[in-house]
Amino acid sequence: MPSFPADARVMLESFAYGDVSLKPGLFKERFDLNRRYLAALDNDSLLYPFRFEAVLPYPGARLGIAPGFHSPTPNALIGRARARVNEATYD
Repeated sequence: MPSFPADARVMLESFAYGDVSLKPGLFKERFDLNRRYLAALDNDSLLYPFRFEAVLPYPGARLGIAPGFHSPTPNALIGRARARVNEATYD
């Protein structure tokens, strides 16, 4: 492990997802593919487990019922991914 002088500092700054742009290539293609997938998901299906736990009507289908397609409880993770994509693209 390298040693650094005692007064050396690494300065990190946070940045918004929207401050990053992808150039044409594999990463951009995959990002766009994921964006289309996440945008196509039904809002009621994403809210299903939250409404179920709150004893509210849950009209959406539960995600995760197809083996190998989603994990058993993907709704919160997918919701977060969808929010991050929206933030990155200002949708």
